[in-house]
Parts: sequence; C-alpha cells; structure tokens
Amino acid sequence: MKKNTILVMSAFMGLSLFAKTPASQSPNPVFGVFAKAPKGGGKVSPLIESKFKNQFGDPAIASWSVVDDVADVQITIATFTEAGEQKEVYYFDDGEIFGIGKNIRRDLLPENVTKAINARFNSGIIQTAYEFKERNASTRYFVRLVTPKHTMIVSANEFGETRVYQKERLKHLFQ
Repeated sequence: MKKNTILVMSAFMGLSLFAKTPASQSPNPVFGVFAKAPKGGGKVSPLIESKFKNQFGDPAIASWSVVDDVADVQITIATFTEAGEQKEVYYFDDGEIFGIGKNIRRDLLPENVTKAINARFNSGIIQTAYEFKERNASTRYFVRLVTPKHTMIVSANEFGETRVYQKERLKHLFQ
C-alpha cells in the first residue's frame, strides 16, 4: 500500500510540473496527496540534506519541498539542475532515496512504452513525459495524454504495462 501511494504521489508531483491547475481548484482526492511547506520552520532535515550533498555534490540551485499523503508518508523532494537538466530526487523521511525523476522529450520515450500507449489509446496524443527511476523496480514513464474526449495521466513501464491514474472529460465549447 505504501509503495502504491508513493508511486501515485510521484506521478502527481512529476506531472504537476507540466500543467498547474488553477488555485481555486482543490487537489484531486484520488491521489490523496497534498503539497505542504517543509516542516520545521521551512527547513529540510539535515540528514536528508547531507545525503543529497554526498550523492549529488553541492549544486548551486536546489529547492526543497515536502509532501504528505493521507497515510502519513512523508516524502522530501530535492529539485536541482545537473548537466543542464532539471531532476527531482525523492527521499523517505529516514533519508533513503525513493527514486529520481526528470522530464523527458516525448520522442525519447522507449519504443515499447510508445507502442503500448498507442495500442491502448489509439486516438491519444502524448503532450508531456516524465521518467521515474525507482530502486529495485523498473523505470516508469508518466505521460499526459489527450484524446478527443479526455485528458489522462498514464503510466507505463519499459515492458509496456500501462495504468491510468487520472482521467478527466474534456469540455467542448459547442456541446
């Protein structure tokens, strides 16, 4: 359960970078995650910050956020730029890395992922893509997909297994 909650949270966090919802709308309760300011007066745990610096060096720009879900799982996210590419590192509260994610171009999705998405959603267009590498698990790709009637957040692994996390019906002007 903890792993599924964190996976869904990761998808939400990664894809929220692509398209922000208006501030007047509340978070989708399906995800059960709510972004909060870092606890402890806005400071990140020294343990997590130390582990980040040991693994990734001391990048000039690193921003931090903390996400809690309804199961009281706390994830700290470090966003930084490495070799000109923005990445996010997801930490459990004990300082262990949950995974690393980054935005990727649609044309860099693995062929199996693209084929699986096209086979399941033949009329869909991939707008954005996010790669998430987790310890001891296959790499997952999260895409925002638009069909003539819906917009969706879909995940797929390199083996072509897909899952829909969010599906919203599009409102057309002339209905």
